[in-house]
Amino acid sequence: MALFKINMYFPDGYMQDLNKLKTAHLSYLKSQYNLHYGGISLNEKEEYSCILYIVDSPNKEDAIKFVEKDPYYALASCVDVESFIQKIPKLA
Repeated sequence: MALFKINMYFPDGYMQDLNKLKTAHLSYLKSQYNLHYGGISLNEKEEYSCILYIVDSPNKEDAIKFVEKDPYYALASCVDVESFIQKIPKLA
């Protein structure tokens, strides 16, 4: 298994559409044992501009499959998946 960083970017104005999918999105994430971290970046309008995931996956193809199953994926303007190595130990 290896860690992968996934960035899912959204164009301005998609917050309403994301909110419609929020329950399905959160339900999907709760079912994923391989999700280590998830977070969001907001634009100046306080809308999602990017979602970041760190996932444990056997390979890049499976990491891509992980994000493709997220209900938010259909609204993303761009998705990047790349290897991730944690260098700073977990802080208490």
